[in-house]
Amino acid sequence: LVVDAMVRAKGAPNIDLPDTGSLRSALLAVFCGPKGPAGNAGTKLLGAVVTALSSDPEFARVFRRKFIAPKLAVSKAVYARAKERGEIRDDLDLEVIAPAMAGILMHRAFVLGLPTGDATVQRVVDHVLLPAALPPAPAPAPPHTRSRPTAPAHGALTTHTHPPTRRTAPAPD
Repeated sequence: LVVDAMVRAKGAPNIDLPDTGSLRSALLAVFCGPKGPAGNAGTKLLGAVVTALSSDPEFARVFRRKFIAPKLAVSKAVYARAKERGEIRDDLDLEVIAPAMAGILMHRAFVLGLPTGDATVQRVVDHVLLPAALPPAPAPAPPHTRSRPTAPAHGALTTHTHPPTRRTAPAPD
């Protein structure tokens, strides 16, 4: 009965899988709003059932099947689509990254007592999930250099690379 109430409150198992064309916008579409894990509709109920998850194996089994599994499937599908588009690293472990948002939000709410609204979701997406999922940015190109011949002690010319000279504008009066 409790699981069914939570399923109705949070919209599981009928969770829309957005096809937004980018990982960031898809994550925000799934996790923001009243039906996302940051929404208030079922979050308070979840706090009440955490103890039951560890003490009642049958309740935990039903809860994971009806409430967690559909949400996890949508999260995995969002990352899988991003992988198909070549947007994320090929070696990204979907088993680890897919439940990360919910884990971070639940930790903030129940352990730290911090807010978990849409602004927090955006921060987690931008500062945790995307940096973990996206390929590393290419290394910046070295600064432009110029060569200047110098004469070594034995008399032959050698070329050494020196950084360019920076010109600065005169200071205003």
